[in-house]
Amino acid sequence: MAKPQKLSQLLIGKEVALNFNLCDISGEPHPAAGKRATVIARNSKTAYQVGAEDGAVYVVQESDWTPYPNKLHPDTMDLTDHRKTINLYTDAKLNKVEQLLLGTIHESPFNPRTNYPAEEMEELAESAREVGIMQPVLVRPRGDGGYELVFGHRRHRAALTAKLEFIPAIVRDLTDAQSAQLQAVENVQRRDLDPMDEALGYAAFIAAHGITKDELARQIGKSRTHVYNRLKLATLHAPGQAALRAGKIRAEVATRVARVVGEKNQAKALALMLEPGYGGELKSLRAARSELSEKFTLDLKAALWALDDAGLVASAGACTVCPKRSGVDPIVYADLLDKPDYYSNSPKGQNVCTDPDCFAGKKTAQLKRNQEALEAKGKIMVTGNAARKAVDAQGNVKGDYIPVSEMREALKSANKGTAGPAVTTLTIQNPRDGKTIEVVKRKEAEAAGVKTPPAKPANGRTDWNAYERDRKEEEKAREAKAAEQTRINVAALHKVRETAARVGTGLFELRMIAQVTIAGVAYVDKGVLLALYDAEDTDDLKDKAGRMSKEELTTLLLDCALVDNVRMLGYGKPEAPEPMLAAAMQYGVDVEAVRQAYTPAEVTA
Repeated sequence: MAKPQKLSQLLIGKEVALNFNLCDISGEPHPAAGKRATVIARNSKTAYQVGAEDGAVYVVQESDWTPYPNKLHPDTMDLTDHRKTINLYTDAKLNKVEQLLLGTIHESPFNPRTNYPAEEMEELAESAREVGIMQPVLVRPRGDGGYELVFGHRRHRAALTAKLEFIPAIVRDLTDAQSAQLQAVENVQRRDLDPMDEALGYAAFIAAHGITKDELARQIGKSRTHVYNRLKLATLHAPGQAALRAGKIRAEVATRVARVVGEKNQAKALALMLEPGYGGELKSLRAARSELSEKFTLDLKAALWALDDAGLVASAGACTVCPKRSGVDPIVYADLLDKPDYYSNSPKGQNVCTDPDCFAGKKTAQLKRNQEALEAKGKIMVTGNAARKAVDAQGNVKGDYIPVSEMREALKSANKGTAGPAVTTLTIQNPRDGKTIEVVKRKEAEAAGVKTPPAKPANGRTDWNAYERDRKEEEKAREAKAAEQTRINVAALHKVRETAARVGTGLFELRMIAQVTIAGVAYVDKGVLLALYDAEDTDDLKDKAGRMSKEELTTLLLDCALVDNVRMLGYGKPEAPEPMLAAAMQYGVDVEAVRQAYTPAEVTA
């Protein structure tokens, strides 16, 4: 059975109709609106190049493609349900090169690149001295008779350093919006663009032109997830930006640090991320997600206040619409919306707060509001640090206070005057959960002649043996529950095996096996395996495996089996790599020829 073509492949060469309401980047009617065009190529994950009848080439977007070829009607399919942009630099008529005086050209204020490594720039300048600037820059006229760079800033700086008089340039009469779009498109197509520069460029573009994140994503042909995360990266504090540029943290990890609210908290998060991982490696994305989530996120299920209360802290507003709540920005906080991890205490779901300081501020405000309401009813309150010392983490009253519930009858007698003076009832407000407990002071009760129970220790328990008994019972219950779950899992395993035997194996099974096999490769051998697939770390390789074909997965599994035989250690007795030799024999590889090719001639002579 022939392998079905991907939707993107089916579209190439098909004729499509462009919307009648199609606009260009400036919002003006597009010259090709309502006309037919032919799909030429896929430009990016969500963008396609189409050729109009007059020969012009445009870039159009489509956010929601159907994954089913049988639902595809390419002759009538509308590629432009969303706002589209013109690819302004594919028209040959506009690509006339001129030689301009270098002194008449000025850098763009919206240039996203800010990082110009000295060594690279000196090499580029040296090349400019020897052969000049080979690739023209793009400029637009300025009102003062000069020109403004659109892109080509590195070449421009190199020409200045090389003291050139002229530079080849293409002159376009562009609006601010068109210039900014061209810069954005040019920069996202450059592989060497620093992630931080890309992020700051996106932020500057949005600030200058007042467009939304989604509009920017559509204009530059990037996914919403990529644009949203780069814009979040743009909020990273200065030390974090420096660490990213210096290669001390990965871009994905830096984005997670940028999600932490406030410079002080970002500084703490950065320090945590700069701690080396296992074997001195940079902190992986998985480790970053786990550590930062545990330290800088809170579950709003524990909130003492109503999430829709906008007046509790006026400057913060309601949690329901706060952009720092996971459910409000599901693209940036996609990982927080995953199912809870059995091995992690990190909160998950729609109501995760990512601003610990705001959470603490609202908690304090709600406690104060509750305190004032109780005092208005005549309650005598014990709050703050005094309350924290009086109640342990489990909510047990300890030390100088006794719960009224433990000596209610005795207190009734004392307050009727049958014993000593009346005993004052106080209300402790637990600062941890906001709950209140009515208590009396131990010394005051004893002075009134009331018999009091023994004082509780710091952990709130009076009987250590009882505590140990309870602990062992809880442990026994946990073990019983785990054993029961194990039996269920084993039964499920048998059912899965029976079904798999009937259905047969495919991509799903191979990908699952690959995930487990990759994790099982020894740490000392993973470097070779990662290099084979140009993967940053194990997580990256697992992600790649999730997109591999059956043939690619088979090769990956073979690599995992053989990589243990590659790395030779400098100690102990060397052993023959039997699996590698067996594979070489199977595939007809001449190991001796390989040895000769990689052995210095003087050794083999």
